[in-house]
Amino acid sequence: MYIQTNIWSSIQDNWEGILAVIGLSSSIFFAWQGRKHNKMSVEPRLDFTQESGENLPRNFELSINNYGLGPGLVEEIQVIEKSGNCLTIQEFKNLIISSNGNLERLDSTYFEKGTVIGVNDKKVIFNIQAKTNQDFSFLVAQFLNIEIKLTYTNFYKDKRSITFDLSRALKEF
Repeated sequence: MYIQTNIWSSIQDNWEGILAVIGLSSSIFFAWQGRKHNKMSVEPRLDFTQESGENLPRNFELSINNYGLGPGLVEEIQVIEKSGNCLTIQEFKNLIISSNGNLERLDSTYFEKGTVIGVNDKKVIFNIQAKTNQDFSFLVAQFLNIEIKLTYTNFYKDKRSITFDLSRALKEF
C-alpha cells in the first residue's frame, strides 16, 4: 500500500512536468504528420504514354504526363541501349536521322535539368512519322533495344525514376 501511495504522490508532485512532456510529444507528432501531409499534397506522379497504331499510321509518339497533385522537376532523361550505352534525347534524335532518311517528321523536346512538368501537363519526348510502312518497320526494329529513363524530383527534392521499355511498346508492329 505504501508503494502505491508513493507513486501517486510522485505523480501529484510532478503533474506539471508530466503534462508538459505529453504536450510537447503531441506537438512534435502532429508537426511531423503535417509535414508528411504537405509533402503528399504536392507529389507529382509522372508516367510515360504512347500513341501509335490505327489512328496514327506510321507514327509513334512518346510523352510524359503528370497525373499527380504537384509539379515534377526533370533531373535527367536518358536513352539507354541494351548494351548499356547511354544517350541524350538529342543524340538519339541524331541517331534516328542518320540511320533513316525517309522520315516525314521527327519532333523532340529538349529537357534540361529543372524543366517543370506541371499538374495535368503533357510533354512530348519525341514524335516520329515515317513516309512508308517499310520505313516505319525499319525504325521499330531500331527501337527494340532501347529504354527511356526519366529521373525527376518534387519541390522537396525527393528523387524518383521511371523507365519505359520501347521494345514492349512496339512489339505489336
